[in-house]
Formats: sequence, C-alpha cells, structure tokens
Amino acid sequence: MLRSANHDKQKQLASVLGPEADATSPATKDLTMREGLGENLPYPSVDYLGVGYDLIHGNPSGDPDTQIDPGFRSPVVRLEWDQTGDHVSRDMRFLQPLGGYALPEYSCHMSSTAVEISSESDYQKSLEVDASLEVGYQSPVPTGGNASFSASAGFGRFSQEVAAKGSERFQMTSYCLQFVAGFNKGAGQKLEPVEHFAALAREVGQSKEEGQWFDFFKQYGTHFISKVHLGGKMIFEVTIDRSSLESMRSSNLDVSAAIAASFGPGSGSANVNIAMQQASKDALSKSKAETKTFVLGGLPPTTAGNGESAFGAWAATVRESAMPIRYSLREITEASSDLDPKTYADMVARYAKIEAIKAQMQAEERANSGPSSSLFPGQQLASGKTLARAGGKGVVRLSEDGYLWIEDKFGNQLWRTLGKANPGAVLKYDKTGNLLIEGPNGITWQTHTGFDTCSNAPPGKVELLDNGDFVVKSGEGTLMWSAGTAGGRKADDHAQGSGVMRDGCKPQHSDILFPGQRLWSGHSLVAGLASLHLAHTGRLILKGNNQELWNNDLRKTSGKYYLTLTKLGQLQILDADDRIVWLNGDGRQCLTKARKAQLFGDANFIVYDKQDEHIWSTDTFSSTSRIDHPEGLFGSGCKTGRRW
Repeated sequence: MLRSANHDKQKQLASVLGPEADATSPATKDLTMREGLGENLPYPSVDYLGVGYDLIHGNPSGDPDTQIDPGFRSPVVRLEWDQTGDHVSRDMRFLQPLGGYALPEYSCHMSSTAVEISSESDYQKSLEVDASLEVGYQSPVPTGGNASFSASAGFGRFSQEVAAKGSERFQMTSYCLQFVAGFNKGAGQKLEPVEHFAALAREVGQSKEEGQWFDFFKQYGTHFISKVHLGGKMIFEVTIDRSSLESMRSSNLDVSAAIAASFGPGSGSANVNIAMQQASKDALSKSKAETKTFVLGGLPPTTAGNGESAFGAWAATVRESAMPIRYSLREITEASSDLDPKTYADMVARYAKIEAIKAQMQAEERANSGPSSSLFPGQQLASGKTLARAGGKGVVRLSEDGYLWIEDKFGNQLWRTLGKANPGAVLKYDKTGNLLIEGPNGITWQTHTGFDTCSNAPPGKVELLDNGDFVVKSGEGTLMWSAGTAGGRKADDHAQGSGVMRDGCKPQHSDILFPGQRLWSGHSLVAGLASLHLAHTGRLILKGNNQELWNNDLRKTSGKYYLTLTKLGQLQILDADDRIVWLNGDGRQCLTKARKAQLFGDANFIVYDKQDEHIWSTDTFSSTSRIDHPEGLFGSGCKTGRRW
C-alpha cells in the first residue's frame, strides 16, 4: 500500500538544502518530485520480505532445475509504504516498509575456501547459513533427524548422488550483497497480515484436521521471511567420487585447498604458487569429478572460466537484478492470533515427518539406478521379488509360496518367517507402519509395528541395511523392529520367524494388551504390586504382592511363545510357528469386539469390549486366589459362554 503526503515539504527542504536554497535549482526539483509526487520506490525485490516460507520443502541453494528456492510461498505480511520523510531512506531515495527498515549494504566477496560437505547433516548446516530462524525463535520442526529442507529436490539429489555413494562435495559460495530489509521487533510492533492469509488462518485455526493444516502450509509455508538480504550468490560445486578422494589423499593432497587453488580468486594469477596450482589441476583432472556453477541474482557471466574476471563481470549486474540470497524466519503464528501456537507446533512436526518420507520415496523412484532396498508406507513387494543393496551383506526375498527369507550374498539362509504358506501373497508396509504378509490365505505374518500398538509412532520405512539387517523404522528414525541379521550373521533362535521388537516400539501402557499386540515369553504386564508374566514354557502366571493367584495350567517345552488378544476378545498363546497352544475360557469365544485386556493393581486381569463391558476375567480382584480355575470367568459383555 502506498501513501502520499505533502505536509511540511518546505520545512524538510530547508533542513536538507538550507533556508536560502533556490526552489528552482536541479537539486530542489529532484527532491520535490520524489517526495511531493510520490516517486520514491522500494529497493528492488523487497517483495520477498513478509512472504511465506516452507522450511521443509525450502532450499536456499535453489531447486536443481530452476535455481530458485522452492520454499517461497504466498505473501503473509502486508507491506505498506508511506512517502513521508519518516518512511523514506535516510538519503531520501528509497522507501522503507512501515513497521520495518531497509538499508543499502554494498559488499562483494569471492570465496577463497572450499567447504567439504559429505553427509546429510553437513548439507543441512550449509543451507542454514542462508535460511535460519531469527535469533530468539525456536522451531517446531523436529530435530535429531533434522527435517529442515529435507523434502526439497536438492536434498534428495544430494542424498542419492553424494551421501549414499560415499562421495564428497566441495562448495565455494560467493556473495554480492546490495540491500537488506526487515521488520522491527519489540513491544507495539504489530504485523498486518494480507487479507486472504488472514481469512484462511481464521478457518484453519478452528481445525484439528491434519489435511487442512497441510494444505495451509503448502500455500503459505510454515514460517515467513522477517529479514531478507538482497543481491546475488554464486555457488561453485565440485563432487568427487570415493575412489578418487582416496587416491588424492593417499598422495597427501589437501583436496579442499586444491579446489580453492584451482577455482578460487587468483587461480589464474602469477601471484599464486604455480607448482601448487598445477599439481592441484593435475590431480583434479585425473579424478572422477563433476563441477557445476550456479548463479542467483544478476546475469550469468559470459567470461570464460571461474576466476576473478568471471566473478567481476557477474557482480556488475547484480544491483539491477537483485534476488533474496539470505533470510531470517519467524513462525507463521506471529502473523495471525487465530493460529494456536500449540496446535501449529504439533501440525508442523507431523507435516515435516510425512513430507520428508514422501520426498525419500520420490528420490528413490527417480534414482532407479539399482535394486531397491526400502519400502515406504503404502508400498509392497510382490512374491518372487527381492530387496537388495549394492555392496550390502544381505538380500530379502519373498518366495512364491509367501515366506519371507533373508539370505547372505552367498545364498545362505539367515532368517525366515514361519507358519502357514500363502502362495501369491505380497509383503506390504501399510500406512500405520505395520509390515505384513497378506494374500489369499489372509495375513500370515506381521511385525505389529503399527502406530496403534507402538506409542503412536508415525510410519517411516522398511529398510535393508548395508550390514545385512532388515529393519522397520518410525517416521522419527527410531528403530521399531529388526530381523536380527546384522553383520550378515544368522539370526538367533529367539529371533527366527518373528524378529526382535526394538526400543522404538514400546507399548503405550505397561498394564494393557490391545488387540493384535503381543506379549512375548519372558515379559510381563505390571500394575502396582500385580504382574502377569508369560514364561518360556507358555505358562501365564498372575501374581499379587508376590503371591501367585492364578495361572493357565500350561507347561510346554521351553521355547518362544506370545500372548495376544484377538479382535473378538479371545486371549491366545501361540508358539514360534504361530500355532495356538492355549485359549482362555476353555476355547469358548465371545461374539463381540474387544477393546483391550488390562491388569489392575488389585491383581485382576480383565478383557473389555468396545463398550467397556467385561468379556472375561481371571476373577482375582482384591488379590483373590483362583489357582483352581485356569479357564477364568466370562462376563456380561460376552454373548456366549459362562457369565461371572
């Protein structure tokens, strides 16, 4: 919005030009025209101040195809302008935004240092130099597996082309700064949102719907730009493969220094050590190295080479074609009081996880350079197909008869599923995070790693690791389940067929068993002084205050067993081959849907239906001994069987 004001013009002129200034002099005419007629303009490209920014999809190094940061979104904060002296730059040539500032900062510097970037963490840190949260602000974007920039195409390409192959990237970034603009901070500094953003924020602010928030983030971003440096940026990249790096380093060559000597300022100058420069160029020419130059702002140099002449030719064009090259961010909730900060933080965290997973899937599909080693939510492996990793220690194969095998690179069996055959089945990683084998004979095997049984952990991916282990990871990167074949070794007997539950998959409650969840032999449910323990003989033992009150009267050969609750409320104990060895209530089944089985502090263990009616119980409330009643008692929620 542009406001024009003519009050006190003569007073301003007098203060600048002096009281005796000729009103018709060129200087007076120029100043009067700019202020009086409203022809002062903002700095070039200041429009980027106040726009939304998607910190998950953004990448300040630019999209690999367009070179523009893919994180820029629709405007969030209104930019208002005023032709009065209070809002014109101090040299009275340019406008400053109301509630903010704008200043020139003329500085050009050609980088003389090559920064080594070899891991995803290195890459993220290099991007944070140019796009980061304003000092004093904390991001809701999850850290640890840092999600910032992780859904950008540039991040995906780096992961595929550099990190996954063991290559290294060396980067020289040069800046040519022209202007800086930002919003003031402090009490009384209220930001005015743009009308459409404000209306949508009011609507989204009333919602807890994930999809509605995600659409909002895709239009307006997760943050907005509160400070922007305008000018130009030139990035010179050299990517070198692993074998070339090892060869260069075995010759005691400092690779970073060699790249700087070959391509940095003065690389063609007589002042540079000629021997060093020639040795560097010889080493690089013999290596498998890929070089790229990216330019943002200004016009690409027409001068050949990457030295000072090319940099100088480009820098001369930056002022007229300035672009945002470095920016600070604030949370988008600062632009609207209708957005609840707590709900926003939760939704951003979810958005970050899900979008990062989608980006990984797309990157792997694009790569298509070898056998796949991963499954993402919704993906499946057909019978007869394999998961493999180049140079890895294992291969995962789903046989035609529906068994999952893990073999070493020589074909030796390391692990396999047990139980019934299921010809024509598929290995499916569903959208809850559960890995299962499903076919004409139904579900014949599963990991039980869905978010409903693993503390609501979001789905991540199934992956065959380099070390030969086959694992399920959450969206947060934590390990949920593994086959136990790390190192290319045969899995232990207790892991054969079922695998091993890892720390990432913890029951939400140590006293509750939900339908489909498993309590493995050697483990217990605990509530106060009460415990329900499944022994390695399949015997289920309930104790209260260290006194045995009930057991299922089962004693099998020592092995691996698990207790589970079916959807119809039946407790079952199965062996490692998924064969049933015990049923509660003498095998009678209730025609009702179960919600949970819970152990209470008074030592009673109860199965509930969806309406919280009792289906079955050990009948040991108040620590009453029922050693002579291994079948337990049916309750009012059971439509068949004996009532209690």
